[in-house]
Amino acid sequence: MRADGTKGLTPSFIETCLLTYSVFYAAVSRVPFTLFAIYMLDVLSFTYIAAALTLGLYCFGRLVGAHLAGMYLGSVTMVFGTAMGAVSWGSILIFEQHWAFIVSSFFLGFTETVTGIDSMLKIESLVLRRKPEQTQIIFRCQLITTCFGVFIAYMGGGFLYQVHGMTSVGLVCVAFSLVNLCILAVMFPRRRVYRRPLIRVGDILAEVQACAPKGSRKSSVCVGGKAANMKSRVSTYNIDAIEILDGEEPAKKGAQQGGSGKTDSSAPDPMKSSLFLGTVVACFFFTTLGISTQFAISALYWKRVWDVNPDVVGTIMAVGECMGVCCLVFFGQPKVFNSPLTRYFGKPANVLTACLGMGLFMYLITTNSKTACLVGTLGVHMCNVCVHSFQAELIGVCASGEHFAKWISRSYVVKRLANCVCVFGSILFFDAFGPQSSYRVIGSGLIFYAACLCTIYGSMNILPCQRST
Repeated sequence: MRADGTKGLTPSFIETCLLTYSVFYAAVSRVPFTLFAIYMLDVLSFTYIAAALTLGLYCFGRLVGAHLAGMYLGSVTMVFGTAMGAVSWGSILIFEQHWAFIVSSFFLGFTETVTGIDSMLKIESLVLRRKPEQTQIIFRCQLITTCFGVFIAYMGGGFLYQVHGMTSVGLVCVAFSLVNLCILAVMFPRRRVYRRPLIRVGDILAEVQACAPKGSRKSSVCVGGKAANMKSRVSTYNIDAIEILDGEEPAKKGAQQGGSGKTDSSAPDPMKSSLFLGTVVACFFFTTLGISTQFAISALYWKRVWDVNPDVVGTIMAVGECMGVCCLVFFGQPKVFNSPLTRYFGKPANVLTACLGMGLFMYLITTNSKTACLVGTLGVHMCNVCVHSFQAELIGVCASGEHFAKWISRSYVVKRLANCVCVFGSILFFDAFGPQSSYRVIGSGLIFYAACLCTIYGSMNILPCQRST
């Protein structure tokens, strides 16, 4: 399908497959964050340090899996990462020894194939020659479907665990992984580019030309405004810089504009500097510390402090994620986005506001009130969804085509690194210093970093209130 407008936009068959895949991927990959810690401590009788190491190992597996799917995009990594969900959960159910659980947790992290899904959706948009507005709608749909999968993992996984134990959760995750393998098997025959073991730039161009109407001009491709090497691998870090052009003359035009058009001419020059982009990369690290603390000890905290079971905690976390998506959709409406009430919270103030909000909500969790703890838990997950979107948007808007790959790759490396470090540290802090310690330490760090961002951005004269006067 080749649509010319955003009204009545219908996802293609491939896009529908990838969006459906996102639901089951999110369900399988998020279950360990809500249930593993409490399961290891209460059922498997792990020590706190062993539980921390195991969950940290799972996060390291996610880092490796994301890197493989991002740098070596193709049918091999997608099938391998998806199959690891079924294999790892199967081994957890079959072998009930501690060593099997620890090893399986690491390989379960390889299900972090979301980077591959993102890239394939972008490739499909290139093949269909979608306008940027249409591509944005497709990715918004992916955000919603992923959120739905997270909802299944948090709430559904919590209820299953509470009623039937971890065995039922594992069986459902195996089934979801098999469904995703079937989705890939149905999808691959539709496009040759997705069957390639390693997708290269030339494969995308060949698919574009194969799908083009007969008699149309031959297309060309550029990466970051420069002529592309057809044998270059496609990765998460260069996919946004790839542009399909018609004929030779548009290619020159694309090169003059910087190719992918990622840099927004409306962004002030200081926001395109290395200093500003470095603060955004650091923000990826600090805000990930906040949500990683939630993933590691939220179920434990509610059980130990308020005697609330994982099914209820999972529901609270799921509602918080949905609230974040609703906020993005609501504030993304032009009438709301451009209103006098929200104009001063635009880029980059939206990032520091969400960072500050997450820090304050983490403190709210530790208060001696179940209602306040509920509000704080909802707020942390809501801010996490928002700030992740804000940060990625800033990198996309402010990093030029040839530098985009460098900055986005740094962002996701520090994000995964923070995931590993904080999950391990939060569980140890929980045991050594009490339930509230991790929340207070990370909350203080987020508030302090938000204050630093405000000072830095103020000195650079890039806050919305400074630019509007």
